[in-house]
Amino acid sequence: MRKGQQEMVGFALIVVVVIIALLVFLVISARKPAEQKSIIAKNMLSSILGYTTDCAITFEPQYSTIGDLIKNSFEDEDCSNLNLPASVYLNETLKTILEDIILTESSISSYKFDVFIKNEKKELLVIDKGNCTGRISGWPQEISTGEDVLIATLKLCS
Repeated sequence: MRKGQQEMVGFALIVVVVIIALLVFLVISARKPAEQKSIIAKNMLSSILGYTTDCAITFEPQYSTIGDLIKNSFEDEDCSNLNLPASVYLNETLKTILEDIILTESSISSYKFDVFIKNEKKELLVIDKGNCTGRISGWPQEISTGEDVLIATLKLCS
């Protein structure tokens, strides 16, 4: 009679230990990975913001960079040579640039490019592709518009 009770208690202890181990595993695997600052993301973001587009806000041949277009789309200006709002041209150009960068970088599985007002945390522009299941790295960069400060952030997932 006592041996049966001892075996049942031992079995119950084993079940409890296995359940605790499973819970610890689930908590660790369900945690979202922390975002890390990355030199690769910094260099990509600097290149993207410095890219000269075909949009001239004031006159040709003074073409705007992506960084300038972000400011101009925030101020609702138009590309005078293309007869398009700066925000529409910015979206199209950014999607093309980000797709081209991702095609050349095989270690990146998804990305997110967003711009928001620093003090309000209000998103002005979001372009993302893919679902991140790995390590997230990113880099923020400030863009001054005079009275407001915009933050452009590039997040990469590998």
